[in-house]
Amino acid sequence: MGAQESVLNKMDLLSFIGPSLAFGGAIIAIIGNTWDNRLTGWRRITVTGWAAAMVALAALAISLASAWQTAQETKARRAAAIAEIEIAWKGLVAPFGLMLWEIDGQQSNPDAALIERMLEDQTLQLVDQIDLRGEAPHHHGLWTENICRSATTGYQELRRAQTIYVGIIDADLITKMKDVATDYMIQVMMILPPCGEMVLSMDHPVRLQSITNFRELPRYLESLLALRNELDKG
Repeated sequence: MGAQESVLNKMDLLSFIGPSLAFGGAIIAIIGNTWDNRLTGWRRITVTGWAAAMVALAALAISLASAWQTAQETKARRAAAIAEIEIAWKGLVAPFGLMLWEIDGQQSNPDAALIERMLEDQTLQLVDQIDLRGEAPHHHGLWTENICRSATTGYQELRRAQTIYVGIIDADLITKMKDVATDYMIQVMMILPPCGEMVLSMDHPVRLQSITNFRELPRYLESLLALRNELDKG
């Protein structure tokens, strides 16, 4: 925080000095004699003229430095925003990675290919057979806890990034984030136990299709894929 404040203070100082120097140069030019018509070539420039020129050059340099620092600051903030959204996205797709791990017996990378695989009809049919009352593979805890905590954390991080980085990240990326955060599926995932109030009866086989409308899942996956593709544009 201290380093960021230091950069911002320097930027504020530069933005103040540039116009001040430009104003000073204009005053010098107005009240002084900058040109001697009796001489020729560069000798026609008077001492006042040279002073005005130096002030103008200094003002230009300060203005360029200020613009460069502003651009660097914006670039750094956008990079920070993208990093946070990346973390949120990986968290949101983590349960689906576990589902594929259960089906395939091996881990999948948290990328667009993971979601594209989930969108396949055959994969959805296999996922629907997973009993979510039990444990996720390789000691990852309860299925429902993995799903609800990933959905809740991802939702909160997306909303936070939308609020903090408005005007920094592209409008298309903001739209894709909203599509994910407002999807019906993520709302259902967040109320699973132990995060929410949904009660799961032990005499009923809980599957992904039984905790939401089956038609809602592909749309949610497509929203996640669209967000991933937008992030990959860089």
